[in-house]
Amino acid sequence: MVGEQAARRPGRLSRRAFCGGLAIALAGDGPATAQVAVPRRIAALDWAACEMLVALGIEPVAIADAKGFSQQFPHSVLSPGTVDLGARWEPNLELLKQLAPDAVLVGGLGIFPIAESIAPPLVVQLYDGKAPPLATATRSLLELGKALSLEMRAERYVAQVQATFERVRERLTEQRKAVLIVTMEPDGLDVVIHGRNGLIGNCLERVGLQNAWAGEENRWGFRKSGVEQLLRFVDADVRLLVIDQGARTDRALRSLAGNDIWKMVLPRPEALVRLPPLFPFGALPTAWHFVLGLETAVA
Repeated sequence: MVGEQAARRPGRLSRRAFCGGLAIALAGDGPATAQVAVPRRIAALDWAACEMLVALGIEPVAIADAKGFSQQFPHSVLSPGTVDLGARWEPNLELLKQLAPDAVLVGGLGIFPIAESIAPPLVVQLYDGKAPPLATATRSLLELGKALSLEMRAERYVAQVQATFERVRERLTEQRKAVLIVTMEPDGLDVVIHGRNGLIGNCLERVGLQNAWAGEENRWGFRKSGVEQLLRFVDADVRLLVIDQGARTDRALRSLAGNDIWKMVLPRPEALVRLPPLFPFGALPTAWHFVLGLETAVA
């Protein structure tokens, strides 16, 4: 069995997830050491991992914060029967145990021991601050497909995403304006600027658009700063795009209505372009969803 090191590699699914008689071959690992039923009743404690599961056509039996997931991932529809396990940071483990899933999808090693005590965990790590998130998200989906014996389905999905990226890249060839992608904080005083090293920045590069932000960013590819930071782009040929987060964005814009700095940033409020809702730290389906929204907004 592959041990802890496999779990720590970004974009890899830990084969330790299938300990206790459950063994599945992953990319480069050779044939499985045991022939057992592939897990199909899977619970998800991580949103990005759940998004990949839905993309492969598997309905999770349960998910942490189902309502929040549905708001942030409108493109990944849950079935009415999906059980809500409560908050992501404190899921209802007793309920999870009662559901007796075949496996549990987790997004990192922090909750690994807890999940392992209930069902074999599948560990999906998309963000480590080193590997490009878009490449990692693509590889992770393919590996999840392999772990669930859905290789062809995963390959088809990736091919569709790549075809969309190519089409959008061709369509936006003539777009010369750099774009600045931000998420509004509800207080209206701060914004999250999406840099080059996150999933959003990777997608911009993939479709041939220039990211206007060239400043510092954290390991997850964004920079949180005051709204006054946007003033540096007022005289530049930059298109400002806001990721719509529904009530959070509405509240921020209400707070900014009388803000002199915001009026300088956006003299005409009606000119604000809001991208479709998304969770910026999602997986490959989020990247696909983002690029389709970007195409409409920019083209």
